[in-house]
Amino acid sequence: MRAARLEALFHVIAVLDDTNLAHRGGLPGLRYAQGAAANFLAAGGAAQGDASAQAEAIHRAFVARRLSPGGAADVLAAACWVQRVCTD
Repeated sequence: MRAARLEALFHVIAVLDDTNLAHRGGLPGLRYAQGAAANFLAAGGAAQGDASAQAEAIHRAFVARRLSPGGAADVLAAACWVQRVCTD
């Protein structure tokens, strides 16, 4: 389940025009985050042997640039809630 959520989060970051990212980093920050997520996925995503380390490195790069994919996190949280409601 953890790998699926990690994969889903990076898919959302890669395609969502997250206004929180845009607000904090401007269009260049948004595009940077989308590119980092797309690169993570292209390299194998959550199936990579070192996926957690790669995700942590991306997290550190986001923090260094004051980027926070809050919109993507909200989308993932909503998806997790829907999954839980529909499977209980």
